Amino acid sequence: SVMQYCAVAGIDPLAVDRLSAKLMGFSDTATDPINKNNPSYTDMRALVWISNAGLGNYDLSKINFILGSMSDVEKCVKKYALSPNYTGNPSYSTNWTGGPPQTILDVVSVRDSRFLDPKPYLVPQAQKRITAGRITINFSLPVSFNVRLSIYDLKGAEIRRLGNETLTAGRYSMLWDGRDGRGSPVTAGNYIIKLNYGSGVQCERISIVN
Repeated sequence: SVMQYCAVAGIDPLAVDRLSAKLMGFSDTATDPINKNNPSYTDMRALVWISNAGLGNYDLSKINFILGSMSDVEKCVKKYALSPNYTGNPSYSTNWTGGPPQTILDVVSVRDSRFLDPKPYLVPQAQKRITAGRITINFSLPVSFNVRLSIYDLKGAEIRRLGNETLTAGRYSMLWDGRDGRGSPVTAGNYIIKLNYGSGVQCERISIVN
């Protein structure tokens, strides 16, 4: 895992993956069909298959840049040396632009992400489940966060606070019984589950039917 220090965003997921793969140093030449005698698992063949299925754009020349340009991408391309597990037995040959495989990860002018604070880059996963008028909110934390879980109406007023504490990495489950902070049942309508974690937030709309 190596920080790239740039971002790619777009409405075509395949085009985003194509540019991201290029930034990571993958070869622009994909071998299709696969060469079973000399397999390469880093030449973006899977992206070619997705493009052939009509699920997005693989062709760099057809990607429309709203901000930035292909020359900007070229400046950010990283060149990696491969770790020993790519050069052992069996050997998995690659088409990385960083040259022949070496026994260490060698990245020039890039900070190793293992020594960075992971919190800004990891987002909790949350989901809700409604059973017999009770809303169960499950979420998992990749790292320790100060978490505040609340229910809001659509005007932004907090209806009920379910928790506010620092939790370690792991899976959690909280139950909302459909009542406000005074213990009275809420009226039918739409509400927002809001999960604050550190400086981030996740929201989910729910509908209450009495």
